[in-house]
This record gives sequence, C-alpha cells and structure tokens, in this order.
Amino acid sequence: MSASTLLEVGDTVPVILQIADGNAGLYPQAEIRDDAANLLVTLDLSHQAEGLYVPAAPYSMPDEIFIKITYIVYTDAGHTTESDVYLRDIDVFCSINPVDYKATGFAVPNEYDAVLGTLSTEANATSNKNEVTAEVNANETKIDTIIGAITLLNNLSIADVQAALTAQGYTSGRATLLDYLDATISSRSSHSAADIWAHASAMFLLKIIKNKKVLAKNVTVWELIIYDDDNTTPILNKAIKDKDGGDITDLEAGVLAQEIATSV
Repeated sequence: MSASTLLEVGDTVPVILQIADGNAGLYPQAEIRDDAANLLVTLDLSHQAEGLYVPAAPYSMPDEIFIKITYIVYTDAGHTTESDVYLRDIDVFCSINPVDYKATGFAVPNEYDAVLGTLSTEANATSNKNEVTAEVNANETKIDTIIGAITLLNNLSIADVQAALTAQGYTSGRATLLDYLDATISSRSSHSAADIWAHASAMFLLKIIKNKKVLAKNVTVWELIIYDDDNTTPILNKAIKDKDGGDITDLEAGVLAQEIATSV
C-alpha cells in the first residue's frame, strides 16, 4: 500500500499496479470509490512492461474529499477468477484546493477546505480566543466562589455554630432535654409496679381481662356481664349489638348459641 497522496481536483491520478515478479499474463482491475465507499469507476489495467499495469486512458482526480483505489488481480480476461497469489492492494488520494494555501481568498469547495479556511482567518482566531478567555474567566469566578465558601467554613467558631443552631430553635436549653432520651425509666419516675396496680383504673382493666364473663338475657336484650373477683358481683353490663347496631333479643338454639350463652 502506498502512502496517501494530495492531488488537486482535475489532476491525473497515478493508477499504477506493479507486479513484483514481473508476471505479464494477468488481468488486474482498479476499483475507485469515494469517501463514502460509493463505486465511482472500475478500470481495466493492461500490462505495459516488466509487470507494470496501467489503465488505457488517464483518470482525473474527481471533486471528492478523497478516493480509494483497490487493485484486484484476476487470472482470466473475464475477471471472474481472483488470484490467490497476488493479493489486493490499495492507494488513497486526497483532493486539495490550492486557494487555501494562498492569501488571495478562501474559495472552499469541500469540507476540510472550509475548516482550513475558517481557522486561517484572523477574525475567527480572535473570536475563538475571546470565547476561550470568557470561559476561563467564568470558571475562575466559580472557583473563587467555592474557595470563599470553604474559607468561610474554616473560619467558623463554636460560637458561630451555636448562633446558627439557636436561630433555628436549637438552643442550649433545649439541647439538655435531649439527654433525657438516653436515661433509664427508673430515673424518670419513682413509681413502682405496685403503685400502678393500686390505681383503680388499672385494677378495673385487669378484671375486665381475667375475670368471669357470661352472656345473659336481661328481659328482652342479651348482655355481656363481667363479674368481680367474687364471681357474683357484676362490674360491667354491656348490651350486645348486632352488625347493624341494634339490640340482640334472641339467640337461636345451636352450637354457636350454646357457646355464646356459656361463660366465656
């Protein structure tokens, strides 16, 4: 493979294939494609001398960014059998516009010419410089702000922190209350379990849980009766309601009725 070569549009492209061993009985072709790999032309190459093959007519550089020439060697005139001895080779040619290298103007017919022309103007260079300078200055401002914030934090004293907390309602007086959360229950109250059970409400609740309970009919309404420790003195009479909130006046005979009517 030869090195990439620069050619002006319209220049003759050196489409040349050299067979190293000088074989003159081959039928090579040159496939020329553009930068998008579109096939532009296929040229038949004829033997000239000592293994050198060239096309019958010169080929001019087209108005493309670049072209790729792939040399394929066939062993037959119909170009159906590719040689397995002489491998494919490739050349690359890039088009240039000589105006880009002069100070007379910037007529740019293709993409990379336009880039060269733009970068070579002093006005664009100045504009690019100004944009970079503005971005650097903006970044410096951000950095200065960050450094200032870090410096402010480093300079804070305990009094400053306390003042900020006080402004939010976390005063030193309230802070001591937090210590109570980390204390044992006994340190917060002098009452014992006996003091709790001595309270009438606590004892009533205990009796509701453990004492005898029965369902009994009081005239026409069924009630839940809970007795005192002597199992004879009621401490609670509660009328039983149905799902609609009405009084239950009758329980039909059956397992459920018998179970409800007995002591709970």
